[in-house]
Amino acid sequence: FQGLGASVQWFVLDSKTNRTAVQTAVTNATGVFLTAPDQSLVGAALDSFAPIVNSIKARWQSRMPLMADNAAAAALGQLTTTNPPPPTDDAGLEEASVLSFRPDNVVVRDGLGLVPGAAFEPRLLPERHWGQLYNIVHNTHSVLGVGIDVGTAVELTAAGASVVGSSAAVVLDGRYASYSLGSNGALGAR
Repeated sequence: FQGLGASVQWFVLDSKTNRTAVQTAVTNATGVFLTAPDQSLVGAALDSFAPIVNSIKARWQSRMPLMADNAAAAALGQLTTTNPPPPTDDAGLEEASVLSFRPDNVVVRDGLGLVPGAAFEPRLLPERHWGQLYNIVHNTHSVLGVGIDVGTAVELTAAGASVVGSSAAVVLDGRYASYSLGSNGALGAR
């Protein structure tokens, strides 16, 4: 964007953040990009900057472009899971994946609510977030669980939603599902 004459300002939301500067930047922005690496931390971080988040919401509702990546994308929905990133080794990833199908192992909390009726689970395939996605729709049957793979985005406009990128997004609709728990405590749905 800088090559097109637009200026870009970067901010990290932490204890050193100049809140006035961020608020001014959001007020004057033609677009905002949010990213965060860890779903277990992003909710509390955004909650501590509520006036700024409320300004971003208001600007987005008045059609300012808002892009979100990773944990920040998960926070935008009505609900979000708050499990930390899984281990990167194969054995740890496999164990975390299996445990994520257990309702007692996945924390679901309110998201920012920018997209009511939907919850987003990014990095669906490499981090094996299928269990977290199932837990979202089990937690609140009326919410659509949207799983998004890496290299892929869900674009929401006034005209509707579309998927762009190199992979796919899936939507789980739990409104008509029946749920059960297996003998190992894992969630089942049909």
